[in-house]
Amino acid sequence: MRYSSAILAEPWSPSSHRCPRTSVRCCRACVHRRRERADVHVSVAVVELHIESSQSLKDKRRVVRSAVERMRQRFNVSVAEVDDLDDWNAAVLAVACVSNSADYAQGVLQKAVDWLAGQRLDAEIVAVNTEVLL
Repeated sequence: MRYSSAILAEPWSPSSHRCPRTSVRCCRACVHRRRERADVHVSVAVVELHIESSQSLKDKRRVVRSAVERMRQRFNVSVAEVDDLDDWNAAVLAVACVSNSADYAQGVLQKAVDWLAGQRLDAEIVAVNTEVLL
């Protein structure tokens, strides 16, 4: 049975590692690149919609699907219908944004909600709840 040279090579150790940035040995793999904690902020907006023109679930799905897809493409956010799935006059959308800045994440959500209020004349925003999770 033959072994490849990769298997027989000596295991990684701090003394054998050379940092590509400084060309000297580091005590751990590139310690200067690591941070204590990454800045991660998750903002979520829950938007309650009333769809007056809807006469069936099919009409509601058309309005909601259009709004969800356009918000995803325009603002690069995650959007899902989370409640009132069987009510054809109402919809609840959850919109989420992950960023390294809480202000930026909240700004993106605010722009998305403002866009939804201005562009979707067939859906009226009843309530908006925004929360920063991290």
